[in-house]
Amino acid sequence: MAKELTEKYEGNKFQAWIRVKSDEALRKLRLPILAEEVKGHGKYKVNFDPTLRVIIREAKFLDRIGKEIPNTIVNIAL
Repeated sequence: MAKELTEKYEGNKFQAWIRVKSDEALRKLRLPILAEEVKGHGKYKVNFDPTLRVIIREAKFLDRIGKEIPNTIVNIAL
């Protein structure tokens, strides 16, 4: 019974992760990748949201334990 409850809990947590992270990743990817560092000076910086790095890292570890990662997140990681 404990094993079944653990598997069900893990499955529910993973499905929640997929829903939240897929939506979050798509929102973050819609943001401009370059941001002007100082207005009017023509200097730009890379505006890559740190949340995307976290999602990529989480996906890597979930893939290592055999979880099926959604294509959206796989494409971001690649």
